[in-house]
Amino acid sequence: MFSSFDNKSVFISGGCGSLGSALVAKLLTTKTRRIVIFDNNQSKLAEIERRNPDPRLRFFVGDVRDYPRLCRGLEGCEIAFHCAALKIIPSCEYNPAETIKTNVMGSQNFVEACLDTEPEIAVAVSTDKACSPLNLYGATKLCMERLFIAANRYKGSRKTIFTCVRYGNVLGSAESVIPVWTEQASMGKITVTSPEMTRFTITIDQALDFIFNSMRYARGSEIFVPKLKSYKVRDLATAFLSMNSREISVEEVGTRIGEKDHELLINEHEVRFTYELPFGYMILPPDQAPYEGASKVSTLTEYSSANVDHHTSQELVQILKSA
Repeated sequence: MFSSFDNKSVFISGGCGSLGSALVAKLLTTKTRRIVIFDNNQSKLAEIERRNPDPRLRFFVGDVRDYPRLCRGLEGCEIAFHCAALKIIPSCEYNPAETIKTNVMGSQNFVEACLDTEPEIAVAVSTDKACSPLNLYGATKLCMERLFIAANRYKGSRKTIFTCVRYGNVLGSAESVIPVWTEQASMGKITVTSPEMTRFTITIDQALDFIFNSMRYARGSEIFVPKLKSYKVRDLATAFLSMNSREISVEEVGTRIGEKDHELLINEHEVRFTYELPFGYMILPPDQAPYEGASKVSTLTEYSSANVDHHTSQELVQILKSA
């Protein structure tokens, strides 16, 4: 799986985030030549540097809003991961201009910087919230997907492959529900929006494996989607509470602005251009022919967290223990 990283230089925007940090840790187990961690969180960069004295690491203080700095960080890199984003939904709704500057304009800067520095592949990390978006975060991630897909059409003779991966909630990632509940539990109460809500879930290790598998199939302009189970919010809360010995109450606060009852990974329109792979699905542009080993999806009408198998509370306990 990791042979493609041998002696390669890798760039990670948002390298201090949950996924970025996990990518760094995983890549350090490979024969990667150099890993450029690009982030605007100076203290987090310093913390990672203290924990990891590996000479292959390079620490770049920078922001995806800064195009020249992106170009400098990408120099000499063969593989580029775009993980940087503002992602906290209520904050994005309250700060729309800042969200657009980072998630949309920053993504365009990333694309343009890759066109100038020509890595072999550029991978954008998206979210289920980009599919038929209801909130600003999802809308900006949809824009990011479109920017990467379009880049393959106007890159000319440049060698870079632009591709996207789209998956569900990573349990335990920064500012996700589990860290929030853990903080709330110390005060004896957790809040839930709607117990009947469903969400896709993926562990960080599953996410990394899915990204690396997708890269092996990428030719450009794809959106890769994993096959995932989902969970009901009430089942996740039950699993979380069962792991705590103290008495914790649950308060239902209702659906917040920008939240769906159920998430989508592939909508009814994208299904027409969706192909099945051994490890997931691949959405292609309408005029792009499928690849060998990919079969057209025929039974799926939409890929929703409401119509896939749900994790039981017991399964969620095991996932939480390993997260």
